Amino acid sequence: RSVICRTNYGLLLLRLGRVEEGCKQMEAVLPPAEVRYNVASMLELQNRKAEARIEFEKALKLDPNLQDARKRLAQLNSD
Repeated sequence: RSVICRTNYGLLLLRLGRVEEGCKQMEAVLPPAEVRYNVASMLELQNRKAEARIEFEKALKLDPNLQDARKRLAQLNSD
């Protein structure tokens, strides 16, 4: 039930390449757009920019008002 715990655990799983498991942890406590945003953020940290762009776009499709995703996507597109 803990948002912080499940989100952090999900991020750890993403970092380890266990994307499906990481998403499941976060989906239990976060809206779908935020899950995609977190996946994109982890991919960006891993320098997987093309994949990160796709995930930021998915996040924005789910929630067009997600300003952090919009900013990060714009930054990736300007690189």
